[in-house]
Amino acid sequence: MSKRKNSNNAKGIQKKTEKKFEKLPRVITADFGRGFGLFIILILHLFIFWGFKHTFEIQTDFEEQPIWVKFIAIPFQFLGSWASVFAIITGISTTYIMHYQIQEKQVSVKKRLLKSFLNGLILLGINFIYVYFFTYPSNNINNDPYLGMIPASIKEGKLIVPDKAIFFIASPLSMIAFSNFFIVIICTFIWNNGIKKDYQKYYLAVFSIVGALFIGAAEPLKNLLLPNMQNQYNKDNFLPCLLLAWMIGPKLSIFPYVGFAFFGAIYGLFLREDHFEMNKLKKFGVGIAICSFILVLVDAIINGIPSTDQIYDPLYFPFFTYMFNLGAQNLLALIFIKTWDTNPVEERRGKRKYYVISTFQRLSIISLTVFMLEETTAALYTRLTLWLMPVFLENVAVHLLLWGPLYVFIWIKAITKWEKKYRFKYSLEWFLAALKLGKKLTTDEDILDTENIIYKSRGYRSKKDFYRWKKQHIR
Repeated sequence: MSKRKNSNNAKGIQKKTEKKFEKLPRVITADFGRGFGLFIILILHLFIFWGFKHTFEIQTDFEEQPIWVKFIAIPFQFLGSWASVFAIITGISTTYIMHYQIQEKQVSVKKRLLKSFLNGLILLGINFIYVYFFTYPSNNINNDPYLGMIPASIKEGKLIVPDKAIFFIASPLSMIAFSNFFIVIICTFIWNNGIKKDYQKYYLAVFSIVGALFIGAAEPLKNLLLPNMQNQYNKDNFLPCLLLAWMIGPKLSIFPYVGFAFFGAIYGLFLREDHFEMNKLKKFGVGIAICSFILVLVDAIINGIPSTDQIYDPLYFPFFTYMFNLGAQNLLALIFIKTWDTNPVEERRGKRKYYVISTFQRLSIISLTVFMLEETTAALYTRLTLWLMPVFLENVAVHLLLWGPLYVFIWIKAITKWEKKYRFKYSLEWFLAALKLGKKLTTDEDILDTENIIYKSRGYRSKKDFYRWKKQHIR
């Protein structure tokens, strides 16, 4: 009798565990992180590249600014070096979704590889459009400042045609494209004969080793190839120059940032375990963070702490910066996963921490559209302000507390209405989805799966169910 009772208790505990960590086709951490990253970009780019230029009249080196300006700029500068978090998010979502598709939907590994390759080529094509027409103020391969054609023309009030040097950088879009592609290549290699549960440690080891190789090779490769890249550019050998730029930079290159994606992939793999244990993931994440911070400390002892200009170099972040970011971003990923992805779906309904993330989920769904448009809208907003209410850019308090928040509020209201009424119809993501699915441009189908991503992932049966609950509980 006692043995039977213990057996029933064990089965009950097992069922409860399986129920608690139900495997969904989405990771809320990835959706939230992507959307929150876009939210920060909207704020940072408006202040750094548009507002602060007028309010603080920053025309000289940062070191020459008053102390209060430096103090205000610290969080903006720090977060301005965090675009690599999109590589970690790409690693989490790519690994998780690919694992789900192969295991649950019986999708062919080779078919998934071909699809990823095609998606990568499309994203690289969009990257050229983004860099030439829409990109934020930055420095090109010659370390000369530049801005995408449309925001630059709005800013100057005349047509600005960028120089060809604008193309030879690794943008956030190329970083995401290559992160996705290399993750899928490795997953295809290790999962080609099926995903085996008893090979979990092997998969984790492969991801860790490959990630460490991409990060560890970054500095030696940069030192070795950087002179050749500049030489290829000077000789007008643009294809090898472009390939080298994607590989080592400027900006968000394959080395080291694809390595960030592989460490993100480990989170996706942990979340796909049959019996996911947060403590195991916590040990891994904290371990990576500690190793990263130790390497930062060793680098500081050997080479000294870089100056502010070196830490936030517009072309090449030093080892000190990107290793510190890797550690901090791993800790942040742990916090997000613990907060949102370890609760059963049916228990998420009505919880405030799930209620407040819908804005970030919306931003995530149309992240490419937002990324393409944010500089143009910031340029228009700034020009309109200078024309109608220049005082907003002359008073620091009004600038920080009213001008910037108003811009973000307009964005949030616009995307909320766009989703609620039209399911993001005619966004760039919508066009790409319609093309892949062969849908007519008149379709009203939810081809971006907004209902699942925004509402069902938070414990509601449908969009209508959520708004019915909101009407009853939110006053």
